[in-house]
Amino acid sequence: MAVTKLLERHSAHDPPHGRSGPSLRGIPFRDLAGAGLLELLSDTQRQHLARVATRRHYPARTVIYRAGGVADAVFIIEQGALKSFRDFPSGRCRIAAFLFPHDLFGLAAAGRYVNTTQAMTPATVYRL
Repeated sequence: MAVTKLLERHSAHDPPHGRSGPSLRGIPFRDLAGAGLLELLSDTQRQHLARVATRRHYPARTVIYRAGGVADAVFIIEQGALKSFRDFPSGRCRIAAFLFPHDLFGLAAAGRYVNTTQAMTPATVYRL
């Protein structure tokens, strides 16, 4: 499926106009009723995060951070699509994840980013 089709699918669940701030979505572990994506943050929590976060815009193909770099922030995607990957000494690259609006990324191990993350399309992210 093309990146634009995936972005359209994720954008269909965007919050109503007038709500601002970072948004985290998730599917309940036991989604037996098929409720789908749920907003995980209250309006108050989103507004607080918006006050402490830095909103950044990245052109397509921009590296957000590199594997092994000091992990000094986590990020929430507002718009765009990113990929998380790892380069190997052999020259091969392994994609760890594709990331879309409302995804949280930048988690690390031992204070260092595990993977490199790069914008595939123009992207807007909240840096926390």
